Amino acid sequence: MGIFDDAKDKAGDARSKAKDSVGNVSDRLKDSERDTDKSRDAGGEFRDRTEDMRDRAQDRMENMRDDQRTNPEDYRH
Repeated sequence: MGIFDDAKDKAGDARSKAKDSVGNVSDRLKDSERDTDKSRDAGGEFRDRTEDMRDRAQDRMENMRDDQRTNPEDYRH
């Protein structure tokens, strides 16, 4: 029965290695998903800041136009 015991041990070792490998892949996938979520969050924050900057710039331009209409003498060269 020694041959069968050896085969059984080798099969058990292979099964353990396969489980470890699947666990490693699963961990890497979770890490990748977490990194993707972080990137997506950072992208959203960047987009929000960009929109805020654009809105502020547009407000400044509108204020300047309004000021030019109400005080044209201040803008003559």
